[in-house]
Amino acid sequence: MAQRGLPDRLHRAVTYSEDPQQVPLDDQQAKFVRCVAGAGALANLLLNGGQDHSLQETKKKLEMWLGLPGEHLPDLLEQLQPVLTEVDHLFDMNMMKEVHPEDLIEMARESQLLTNLHICHEVEKLKEGTLHLETQYEQLQNSAQRDELTKLYNRSFLDEYLDKMFKQSLRNGSTFTLGFLDLDHFKQVNDTHGHSVGDQVLKAAADILQAQVRGSDVVGRYGGEEFLIVLPETPSAGAQDVFHRILETFRQTRHAISSGQQIGVTASIGSAMHSPEHPFATIGHLIHAADQALYEVKHHGRNNIRMYEESPAGVMSQAPQTG
Repeated sequence: MAQRGLPDRLHRAVTYSEDPQQVPLDDQQAKFVRCVAGAGALANLLLNGGQDHSLQETKKKLEMWLGLPGEHLPDLLEQLQPVLTEVDHLFDMNMMKEVHPEDLIEMARESQLLTNLHICHEVEKLKEGTLHLETQYEQLQNSAQRDELTKLYNRSFLDEYLDKMFKQSLRNGSTFTLGFLDLDHFKQVNDTHGHSVGDQVLKAAADILQAQVRGSDVVGRYGGEEFLIVLPETPSAGAQDVFHRILETFRQTRHAISSGQQIGVTASIGSAMHSPEHPFATIGHLIHAADQALYEVKHHGRNNIRMYEESPAGVMSQAPQTG
């Protein structure tokens, strides 16, 4: 072509019409070569009668070569329609003989609509898949934090929660009370009536605790027949009201066993409060204090509450007894 006197930029445009990306973008003729190639793609679309595969191929080429988004193709065809009509008259030809211009534009719009619908469908599938994975993760996470028998929080979660609660209390000067609840003579229940009845009693204890605390409170199974109750923003006086109510519910609850018999199981609670006025050095010290209070109440008749109170001499005193 160059030997026939064809200008270099036309020669290059024809040479690279099928792959204009071979011409580097920093080349002065790159834009011209890509425009000619894009025009060729549009011409092929018209000659193919706007078939769907041609539409998709044209969209791909225009976006790759000229950076024209596929959804703009219908508008481009609409703008070209009067120009193509003039060309037909000028050269006495009919480039659109296989398909009417309006039909081609409509086909392009329908193709883009189908593409958009497909994208929306895929996005919804991804959202559903993500939601499913999030739900599974939450279920697994929740399962890892729960005691299998009672469905209360387990020891691992409680230890982590108490550590965070204690640090938060140190930062903002808040008060919270924790209590250890232990079922009285639980070993005797297992030995006399069997572990299935023991499990029944443990589940009933969990139900009582959940029913008697607020939504902001935390209860969990600390191990065996021992439960932990955490009461945020609650001083010892308010905590005692909660604990007395819990113990009274235990006293009134009867557990059905075989042959129509029923048994009752009481509980004991040892408690300690952490506050700016009565702080503990560490969460370990607070837990030990509540555990020590529980030890005291279990060795003084059970079925009662003992609040840890450290006197100036370091001697533990007992809160008023009930029941």
